[in-house]
Amino acid sequence: MTATYLGSLSIGGALPGGVAVGAAGATGINAALPTLLDQLAALAGFVPSPVSFTAQIAGLNAMITGLQASITLGLVPPSVDLQLAELAAMLAALQAQVASIELQLAIITDFAGLLAAAGVHAVAFEGVVGALGAEVAGVLAALPISQLDPAHAVVLATTVPATWAAMSQIFKVSP
Repeated sequence: MTATYLGSLSIGGALPGGVAVGAAGATGINAALPTLLDQLAALAGFVPSPVSFTAQIAGLNAMITGLQASITLGLVPPSVDLQLAELAAMLAALQAQVASIELQLAIITDFAGLLAAAGVHAVAFEGVVGALGAEVAGVLAALPISQLDPAHAVVLATTVPATWAAMSQIFKVSP
């Protein structure tokens, strides 16, 4: 059996998969957010204007027949009010997407901040369950395993209260 001191680490050092997940999430969100913000800016700069059949007929004689048929059928061009309503709906949808992405990014940023907490002392253990220590072995004894079964464990300990508080948000430290 062996117990190996892994050193004093940050939480991220003890949880490298968490660092990779946080970085991947932040990268994806940071890649998507500028596109949404550009769309919002473009929509904010849009100024609807009423359609003028007179100007279109003067400029596009080829469309006269089609426009007269449309007018005869009673079709009317979209009103400015309708254009504004559609614009408002598009803006609201994009703003909701941006808010969702910003919330996700805030969660990832908070998580990354927790991973930076230093002062974690890590010990890797390989041996039989009975040799892991009376307290831990007592807990493991309640499990359906033998005291002679091979065991693998990582022990993370700190004396820094702020680091313990951060660890408590990442690892399950109480029942």
